Amino acid sequence: MPQAVFLGLSTLDVVHARSRALGANEKARAAAQFLAAGGPAANAAVTAAALGIDATLITALGDHPLADIARNDLRHHGVHVIDVVEVSGTPPLPLSLIRLATASAERSVSSLNDGALAAAVPPVLPAAALDVVSAAEAILFDGYYPDLARSALASLPDSARIVLDVGSFKEVYRDLAPRAHIAAASADASIPGATDPALGLLALGADAAIITAGGEPIRVVEAGGEESIAPPAVAAVDTLGAGDAFHGALLAAALCRPREHLSWQVDFAARVASLRTTVLGPRAWLDSPTIATFAGELTS
Repeated sequence: MPQAVFLGLSTLDVVHARSRALGANEKARAAAQFLAAGGPAANAAVTAAALGIDATLITALGDHPLADIARNDLRHHGVHVIDVVEVSGTPPLPLSLIRLATASAERSVSSLNDGALAAAVPPVLPAAALDVVSAAEAILFDGYYPDLARSALASLPDSARIVLDVGSFKEVYRDLAPRAHIAAASADASIPGATDPALGLLALGADAAIITAGGEPIRVVEAGGEESIAPPAVAAVDTLGAGDAFHGALLAAALCRPREHLSWQVDFAARVASLRTTVLGPRAWLDSPTIATFAGELTS
């Protein structure tokens, strides 16, 4: 089974869904509620595991009772979890509060991101994490816990495929990008010194830049030129974590089908992410029989 590492943020996502967004000072009953692990690296790892990847998440959880909810969710969905926090009595992991409007598939998210728990994160990877990283075939960085990211970068095999999830620019990307095969960002990402995020990511040293824009065509930009990949047209009801699913599927495709052109890998990831948007809730989409079809594409 192909092995991949995901290094970065985990949160606990509290999701309320209803047909439309609430107005100011409005109270209303939610149509559905969900509780699951979240965060870019965590959701990407869950997606990759569903696609048949041996996925290990290196993250910070701590020993607060809320961390057990996230930890159990990740393990239930096939992700090996290495918690870098080795002290006791930690504050809770970050909570993300999400309001989802299903009629428009729009959501609002507030979170502390790494929050108070960041103080308990060591400056270098623990031994168990280093062992996994030193044997990794591929790794995804989301830019959180930059000291750990640099520690991992120094221990990676030269052959490891590296994918960057550039959700928002972080200084550590200056160190990671020169070794990255793929850097993925949204069209509204801001890269210092660049008016075009794709060109900015290439200037930082990434081999290729992938720029997504929701349901709009995806830009695949390399030094030799640019392609455009149209994602499937679907009736979206829930876009939460769709970008994370895209990144997890992209890494899986790059790992399992390295000889395929990058445009195929991006198209594969777009199809996986589009499926995510058609199902309400952070995990129910993983029960779709289409997931097995996708996993089969990676081994054919």
